[in-house]
Amino acid sequence: MTEAVAAMCPACGGIVGIETLAVGATLECPECNSLLEVTGLEPLELVRAEDEVVVPYPDEDEYGTA
Repeated sequence: MTEAVAAMCPACGGIVGIETLAVGATLECPECNSLLEVTGLEPLELVRAEDEVVVPYPDEDEYGTA
């Protein structure tokens, strides 16, 4: 079992525990609820993750007929 690592939240400065040390891992800050992403391991670097891109469903007439 690996130990959690602590880092500072770039949004609020709060302490965030990171259990999965992998570039691309996402987590939520317990202080401000910002979604964060691990972007570097040496040194450990966190950034605010971008909001997910919302893809709208196509209109009914775009489905075509089967």
